[in-house]
Amino acid sequence: MLKKLLNIFILLCLLGSLHHLNPAYMVYASKPENLTSPEQLCYQVITQQMQLDNFTVDVFLKVNFSSEQKSEFNFKYHFKKPDLTYIDTTDFVLLPTETLKSLHPSFFQLENYHLSFVDKKGNNYQFELKPRDPRKNFIIHLWIDRKEKYIKQARISFKTPSVNEVFYLTARYKKMDTFSMPVEVEGNLAIPTKFNSEWQIKDFKEGSFHLSLKNYKINRGIPAPILEKMKMKKKSKTR
Repeated sequence: MLKKLLNIFILLCLLGSLHHLNPAYMVYASKPENLTSPEQLCYQVITQQMQLDNFTVDVFLKVNFSSEQKSEFNFKYHFKKPDLTYIDTTDFVLLPTETLKSLHPSFFQLENYHLSFVDKKGNNYQFELKPRDPRKNFIIHLWIDRKEKYIKQARISFKTPSVNEVFYLTARYKKMDTFSMPVEVEGNLAIPTKFNSEWQIKDFKEGSFHLSLKNYKINRGIPAPILEKMKMKKKSKTR
C-alpha cells in the first residue's frame, strides 16, 4: 500500500511540474508583426498545428524509480478540440492526465511566449520560447525542420517548486499528414524519499519517465460513445 501511495505521489509531482505547460486553447486573430524569416516558419508550423481537430493514440508509460523499482502503464488517449479528452485504460489511478495535455495543439501557443531565433544547424532552426507570464518558471527550446516544415524536437527545462531543482523533458516528433505529432517523450523527475508530518518533501532522489506514442488516428473523428464520455467528463468538472 505504501509503495502504491508513493507511486501516486511521484506521478502527481510530475503532473504538477508539467501542468503549467498547457496554455489555454486560442486561435490567432492575426499574424504577429516584424517576424524574421525563421520566426515566420515557426509561426507557420505552429499555426498548422491549430488545424488539428482530433486524434487517438496508443500510449505506453514507464516510470523508473530505481534499477529495481519500475512502473508501467498502457492506455489509449483521445483528444477533441478544444479541450475534450478521454483516457481508455484500467490503470486510471496512476495516469499522468495533466502531462498528456502537452500533446494538445495549444502546447506551443506562441501568443503566450517571447519567441527568439537561436541557431541554424543543417536543416534545423532552433528557437527559444520564454513565457510572457513571469510566474511561469520554464523555458522551451524548439527545433523545426525548415525543409519538411514540422517540429522535430522540443526540450523543456523547468523548476519544481516542491524540491527547488531544475528538471528536463525532451519530446521527439514525426510529421504525420501535415502535423507534428510527438512519438517519444522522456525526462527526469523528483522522487520523494522523506516527508515531514505535513507531507512536505524533506529529501528526494531523481527518477525518470518515458512515454511512447504510436498508432495515431488524426482527424478521423471520435466514436460517438467516447465523445459522449468526453462531454460528461468535462461537464462533471465544471459543476
